[in-house]
Amino acid sequence: MESSPFKWLKSTVFPSRVRCEGLLEEDMDNPQYSKMNPMQSFDEIEQEDVMRTRVSPLKPPSFDSFMNGVKSITKKFDHIKGFKFELGVPISHVFHTLHVWNILPPSKSNLGPAGATLGQGSQGQYTFMCNYAGGISNPTPMSAPSFILTGRTDNQGKLEASIIKPFNDRTSLRVNFGFLNEDTSAAQVHADLDYAGDDYAATVKFGTQVLSFSLMQSIGRRLILGFETACIQKKIFAMGYAGIYRHNRKHSFYAHWNAMQQQMTLAYLQKVNPSAQLVSEFNYTPAEKESTNFVLGFRQRFENTEVLSTISSKGKLSSLIHIVGGFYHLKLCANANYKKDSYKFGYGISLGQVN
Repeated sequence: MESSPFKWLKSTVFPSRVRCEGLLEEDMDNPQYSKMNPMQSFDEIEQEDVMRTRVSPLKPPSFDSFMNGVKSITKKFDHIKGFKFELGVPISHVFHTLHVWNILPPSKSNLGPAGATLGQGSQGQYTFMCNYAGGISNPTPMSAPSFILTGRTDNQGKLEASIIKPFNDRTSLRVNFGFLNEDTSAAQVHADLDYAGDDYAATVKFGTQVLSFSLMQSIGRRLILGFETACIQKKIFAMGYAGIYRHNRKHSFYAHWNAMQQQMTLAYLQKVNPSAQLVSEFNYTPAEKESTNFVLGFRQRFENTEVLSTISSKGKLSSLIHIVGGFYHLKLCANANYKKDSYKFGYGISLGQVN
C-alpha cells in the first residue's frame, strides 16, 4: 500500500521516459524544456490535463502542453534502446531517489570484422534522480508540498536541477538549470511564470537567449486558440500559433505552428473508449530534407498492461508492451526503420516504488 504523499509524488519522481533513439531526456536548450517537469512524461502531463478539464471545463492547457495527449503516443518517450534497469528507493515520505542503469547495444563503430562479441562494444549509462517535497510536516491524503526540488545527473557529466514553487491556485513558478556535459561554460537556465485564469492560461518564459510570452484562451466549450511571441538572441522575433477543437469529448483536432522549430503540425485524437486511443499527426518542416512526416498511433490499456504502436510515412514502425506488477514494471520495445534497414529491440525492468 503506497503512502499518501507518495501517491502525490510518484508521477513526478519515477516515470520511465527513455526512448529507442537519441538522448534519454529533452535537451535543455529547447525553450519548451522549462515547461516540462524533467521527471515527468507526456502521458503523465496529459493525465493532469484530463483532471484539470474535469474540475474546470473552460480552463485551457498551456501553450507548451496542449498537444501532450498526442505526443504521449507519437513521441514514444517510453521506448527503450538496449536494456534498462530502474530501482526506486524512498528515503523518507518527502525524499525519493531513483537509480537507472541503461546498457546500450554495440554501435557500428565498435563492431569488429566478426561482429560484436560478448562484453565488447556495449555502452553503459547510469542516471541518478531525486525529488524532495518541502513543506509537508504531517502527511495527509490531501497534502500538497509548498515547493518541489528535483535533480538528475549521469555518468556523462550532465547535471540538471529544478525548483517548482506554486504561490497559489493560479500562479506558479518553475526554474530549471543545468549543464549539458562536463563543460561548465555550457550552462542552461530557464524560468517559467504561469498564471491560470477561469478560461485562459498565460506564461512568461525567460531562458538562455530566449524571452517569450504565450496565451491560451477558451472560446466556448469546444474551441481553444492561443499564440506565443518570442525573442531569440535579442534579434530574432518569432510568432507561434495553436488551436484545439473538441467534438463530443471523443474527437479532438489540433493545429500548431512552432516558431522555434519552424514546423507546422496538424493532429487528430479519437478516444475510442476509456481505454483505447487512436491518433494521427502530420508534420511539415520546410528546413528539413524530408519536409513532411505522417504518423499513425494506437494505444490500448488493459487492467495491468498497456500496448502502444506507431507507424510513420518515413518507414518507421514501433511497438511497446508495458506490464505492471505489484512491485515491478516490465517493458518490451521493438523499433524498425525499413528505409535504413535498421531493427532495434529493448527491454526494461523497474523495481521498487516506480510509476
